[in-house]
Formats: sequence, structure tokens, C-alpha cells
Amino acid sequence: MNNRDRLKGIRELLASRRAASAAEFALVLPLLLTLILGTLQVGAMMYSYNLMASSARDTVQAMAVCTITTIADAKTQALKSLPPWVPKAHWVITPAIGTDVSMQISVPVTDAAILSYVPFTLTNLTTFVTMRKEPLAFGGGSC
Repeated sequence: MNNRDRLKGIRELLASRRAASAAEFALVLPLLLTLILGTLQVGAMMYSYNLMASSARDTVQAMAVCTITTIADAKTQALKSLPPWVPKAHWVITPAIGTDVSMQISVPVTDAAILSYVPFTLTNLTTFVTMRKEPLAFGGGSC
């Protein structure tokens, strides 16, 4: 094979539309994958936060109407509705029972998202709910 045949082969390759499409795809693929994985991660974090907020709200409501009367029961109830992919030891659940009832639930962002490829500036996802304790219906007072 002489130099003329080699140059002809290189010119044909450079003029090929398939080669141009492959090169364009190779340039766009990393950006596309980053966008897809980032969207999945943000979606999982939003889903985790939504479950945290509804778990805290439901547990505080049960504490406010005296269905739950101890802090241990409140923590157990709150853990039941949190995302299953986060280890239970990573949740920080802080209920408080007094004249008002409240609960704070927190988890590291890296645990809340299923994927940890895209870095975030946040360190924790935290939700806080407080409610006034309801007096007992027939006797007044508290639980």
C-alpha cells in the first residue's frame, strides 16, 4: 500500500458522515449522562425530603393528640415512613414533648440521594415540625 492509497483512505474517513456523527456523540455523551444522573439525584433527594416532612408531621400530630406519649415511641413511628435506602443509624430524629410537641429529622445529603455522583454544597437535609398539644377531650389537662 503506497502513500497515495493511505491518504485516500484518510480523506474518505474524514469526509464520512458516520465518523462525524460518532465524534459529535462522543462529545455530547458526558454532558448528557451528567444531566441525567444529576436529575435522578436531585429527584431522590426531593423524594427523601418529602418523606421526612410527612413522617415528622404525622408523628407530631400523633404526639399532639396523645396517641404517642413517649420519645422512644415517637422515634420508632417516625422511622417507619422514612426512605428505605438510608440506613436507620444515619437518621437523627429529635422529638420533644412539652406544652408543645415538636420533631426535627435530619440526614446527610449523601445518604438521602441514591446516587452520590454530583457534589452538593448542602451537608444535611433537615425538617422541623411543631404543633400545640391538644387538651384531652373530656377531662382537659394533658396526656
